[in-house]
Amino acid sequence: MNRNILITIKKELRGILRDKKSLLMMLVTPLMVPLFIFVFSYLYDTEMNKVVDNQESTIIGVNYEFNDIEKEIAKELNMDTKYYGTLEELEEGYNDHEFAAYIFKTDNNYVIYANVNETNSMESNTLAQQYLENYNIYLGKNKLEQIGIDFNEIFSNVNYEVSELKGHNSLIDMILSMGMVFAVMSISLSAIYGVTDTTAGEKERGTLETFLTFPIKSSELIMGKYLAITISSLVTAMISMLLLVVSISVASNMFEIYKEAYINLNFLSVTISLLIMFSYAFFISGLCIAVASFSKSYKEAQSALTPISFITMVPMFLNILEIKLNYYISFIPVVSQTMLIDEMLTSSMSDFNFIYLLISIVSTVIYSLLIIKLITKMYRSEKVLFSN
Repeated sequence: MNRNILITIKKELRGILRDKKSLLMMLVTPLMVPLFIFVFSYLYDTEMNKVVDNQESTIIGVNYEFNDIEKEIAKELNMDTKYYGTLEELEEGYNDHEFAAYIFKTDNNYVIYANVNETNSMESNTLAQQYLENYNIYLGKNKLEQIGIDFNEIFSNVNYEVSELKGHNSLIDMILSMGMVFAVMSISLSAIYGVTDTTAGEKERGTLETFLTFPIKSSELIMGKYLAITISSLVTAMISMLLLVVSISVASNMFEIYKEAYINLNFLSVTISLLIMFSYAFFISGLCIAVASFSKSYKEAQSALTPISFITMVPMFLNILEIKLNYYISFIPVVSQTMLIDEMLTSSMSDFNFIYLLISIVSTVIYSLLIIKLITKMYRSEKVLFSN
């Protein structure tokens, strides 16, 4: 490598390591990834367990007394009843929100009154139907036994069981997606704070002019700066990926919400995810330098670069809207990287679309090269170099 580029890299890296803010963003910001995953996993897990533990029985209004069999069926279904003598009294009880559905019996005819457009009433309606269906089966079985027919021979012609498959869990997908958003944001913040000092900071202090008095080309200067920022971003990417994998592995063994979720943490998926992060680091480093180069002061550069860190939140909102990765999104940097890592770690390798990966990486490389070319051209301009 060119000696001037190496000197520039060493100089910029020393500056980054000496600057407490840049060092903090490079090494400490990734700690937000496991913090977020553990906190939200704990909150969701606690809330789900609370719902299960405190699940109340559903009250159904009725106009008749349950016999012992009906009481047993109701108990199994976690269903309570409230007795009213007339249909008008049942309707009044419904309007007073004492129950969300009621059953009116005349002789051997049952009518379930429920509002299927309202969630609680719809659930009560389903429960009431289940109770009557179970009671109907019991009566049928009893009559068959009275005439000497085995109920099981008539109704047990097909044997079946349910085998649950591990797959996508919207709750887990949300936690992992936001964890990856923080991982990508850490890389962005590392690049932002490093770039702010090496561009606008040097302009403000006047050290850039002094540095240009040495025998160094503008292309060598910008390449050295770019690679130094990229190296710090790559370090952040590796730390973020390590913490992401470790926190997901630990959380999946700690919390019940991960029990039925599929999480792909083999060597290949982690390696590809790290490669995706690296491609993002190369892109964001160049983008930050390009934006900060137009700034006249450290504070102005920070203001100009801050929106970049918020762009990393876009994939989280796309996840909420249930917008999935496609060919068009694969061309969008920042968004495609986050969504690709999410897909990689929550899908099997056979289900993962490697075409999206190829499009994202190739397009990101092209964007990075174009940005480097733009920055090199910008640094030949005295207006950019000495805009005070």
